[in-house]
Amino acid sequence: MKDHFEKQYIAATNAEKAYLDPERFLSELDRSIKFIVLRGVNDWYRIQKAAKKFGFLIEYAGSLRVDGNMVVIDKNKKALSDHVNKVKIQAEDEKAAVRKA
Repeated sequence: MKDHFEKQYIAATNAEKAYLDPERFLSELDRSIKFIVLRGVNDWYRIQKAAKKFGFLIEYAGSLRVDGNMVVIDKNKKALSDHVNKVKIQAEDEKAAVRKA
């Protein structure tokens, strides 16, 4: 069973890894990464709980029909807010493009 989980974890997207094992995902992040956007997050409460342990902040950034919920993870509150706003603008642009198509 553990081997199956490991194979599933290795093949997963970042959002899936964060969901499967939030603490492991956050501990394995490259320290040079300033922030990360996860798209397609189903249950971000588990990720938020783990993020607090590692000193990260997490904020909901909206939803897209295709990608589902989006969250941003950062260590700096001001930067987090800026990134969330950028993601929301990008999401609105993507929604507008889909409506036009």
